[in-house]
Amino acid sequence: MSGNFNKAFKKGFNSVYFTKVRCPVCKEEIFANALKCPYCKTDFKSHPYNKRIKWQNTAMKIVLVIAVTIGISICFLDVPIIIGLITGLAIYGLGYVIVQKIQSFKNYFHK
Repeated sequence: MSGNFNKAFKKGFNSVYFTKVRCPVCKEEIFANALKCPYCKTDFKSHPYNKRIKWQNTAMKIVLVIAVTIGISICFLDVPIIIGLITGLAIYGLGYVIVQKIQSFKNYFHK
């Protein structure tokens, strides 16, 4: 069981950590956690790229509330608490990926 859990955790972590998005400047596909675009050399540590957009903050708060609610609900069922925690983290990670992909989609079509 431990081996399957480790594989699942690594796969889930990698899918969140290595999420690809579109650069807001050159529209090339880059990693969501990139500090600099390898194509156009835009520095994402500087303004305005270092701030989350207002809708992203709101969306991540909503995702957090949903993830915590579902995680706690699962903990009250007749299952191990770790399942609730893992499920909550997985939902939060999925929400993060979705928010990043939406922003990437907006970046791609922004003129």
